[in-house]
Order: sequence, then structure tokens, then C-alpha cells
Amino acid sequence: MAMSRIFYLCSDESKPTGGIRTIYYHVQHLVESGFDASVVHFTPGFKIEWFSSEVPVIDGSKQLHIATNDWVVIPEVFIDALKAFSNIQCHKAVFCQNHYYIFDYMPIDKKWSDYGVERVLVSSRQIQKFVLYVFGIEGVYIPYGIDHMLFCERPEIHRLQIAFMPRKGLWNIRQVQGIIRHRRPDLFKSFPWIAIDGMSEQQTAQTLQQSVFFLSTSFREGFGLPPLEAMACGCIVVGFTGGGGRDYATKKNGFWVPDEDPISLAEALEKILSDYYMDPQSPAWKELREEALKTSKRYSLQRQKERLVNFWANTLT
Repeated sequence: MAMSRIFYLCSDESKPTGGIRTIYYHVQHLVESGFDASVVHFTPGFKIEWFSSEVPVIDGSKQLHIATNDWVVIPEVFIDALKAFSNIQCHKAVFCQNHYYIFDYMPIDKKWSDYGVERVLVSSRQIQKFVLYVFGIEGVYIPYGIDHMLFCERPEIHRLQIAFMPRKGLWNIRQVQGIIRHRRPDLFKSFPWIAIDGMSEQQTAQTLQQSVFFLSTSFREGFGLPPLEAMACGCIVVGFTGGGGRDYATKKNGFWVPDEDPISLAEALEKILSDYYMDPQSPAWKELREEALKTSKRYSLQRQKERLVNFWANTLT
């Protein structure tokens, strides 16, 4: 029998998202380890532009020739694919990167096994707890990984600026900006706000490396990579965990406030900006950055690769 192939279905989204990057990392790890794995896109000619990758990519708009011993890995949001592949004789797995999205797409009276799904991969402990609690499924935890050669500290280019992501809770960002602008116009002017929007992976890393602060307005996150990438780049993180960030957020590695509470966030940010402006050399900042860096180091591509390869090696035997 021929070697089982592994097809990771992937969104044809041109804007940067951690979920797409992670799918590509999975396939990269598998190919490097000798597995026959590919990413599948469904828009003819689609190509990711915001990061470079040499992994095999298949045009799913053409007929996919799938054998009974092949595996198709389907994102939790691909309900149409779940329906379509339920009628195809092959192995199915779900790769769930956000538990908040499950019932946005799947009917509430359905479960993944109804579509022939045999295994469920999850990318955070929060998702793992959820799928066990709701479906009684022991999801296979494959941790996120950060490219620490790219997302790393560069203190020599630090600037007094606040990085943020407009696609993550823009309504809260506007509230926080407005509150600080009216209460402390001096601080508002002293710390430029830098939007990470439509940037390449390298541009994102450079912006984080330049920024003293990262404002996290994470919302309904399965994990939340941006705050962790900010930690790896030496940012002081202030904001929400978004739920999934509880995997890594502690009092020692960031300034965390209750989710969806922009007033508390503005209060915290105002105090932190003021304290930093008065004493940027305080040992407290160094201690927090060191703890944040230590946290980010736990999420390495090597650890991700080892977990992933171990799962697929045991599954395909």
C-alpha cells in the first residue's frame, strides 16, 4: 500500500492570520520529516504573499485524487468541506484553532463524528478543555510555535511607541485612545500608536521589535499569537487575553485586564505609560520582559514539530 498522504485544507485569505501560518508550519514540519503532506487551497492560482514558504500547495479547485488511506485535515470553520468529505472514503481530522467559532459554522445539533471525523487536533489547552467538555473528545494538543529567529529582541531599535492590531477589537482600541487622549494628552502625544495592519511577517516582527508596548485587544481567541510574538520581541504587553491567551498570560509576564473592558484597559495603560515615562530604567520593566521572553520561548517551532510528527507517526502506523 502506498504511503498515506496528508492534505491540510486552508483558507484562501490573503490577509495575515496566525491560523494560516500555522497550517503551513504543520505541513513544513511533516515534509521535512519525510511525510507526504500538502496544503490545499481552493481558489485557482492563489498564493500566500505575506510570508515565504516552499511547502507543496495543491489547487483544490481541480479534482483531488484521494485514496482511502489518505488523511484530510479540515479547519473547524470549513463546514462545507466537512459535509463534502463526509461522503468520500478517506480519513478525516479536524484542526481546531478557535473553539469560539465552532458553533458559528456547525449546527448545534451536530458533532464532528457525524461527518466521519476520526481525530481532532487542537492548538491550545483552552480549546482542548472545550472540546472535552462539550463533545467528550480528547483533542490532540499541538502547541503553537514562534520563529524565534524572526521574532526576537532588538533593544537597540526600541522606540517610545505602542503597537496594536486594528483587526483585533478595533472598537476597544478607539475607546482606549479616546480616553487617554482626553485624560492625558501629554502621554498620548509622547507615545505614537503604530498599527500593524497588512504587514508581512518580517514587517510585523520589526514593528514589534521597535515598540516598547503592545496593546492586546484580543477577542474570542483560541490562543492569541500576537501578544506572545510581542513578548518574544521584548514588548511590554498590556491588555486582554481574549480567552485563549490564558494559556500563557500571568501577572509576571504582562499587564492583563478583564476582556472587553476598555475602561479598565485605559486605566491600566495610562498608569503604565506614566510610570515608564518617569522611570524607563526601572528594574521592574527588565524583570517583566525577562519573564515574558521566558514564556515565549516555551512556544518553539521545534516543540511544535516534535508533537506533530509524533502524532502523525503513531496515527499512520
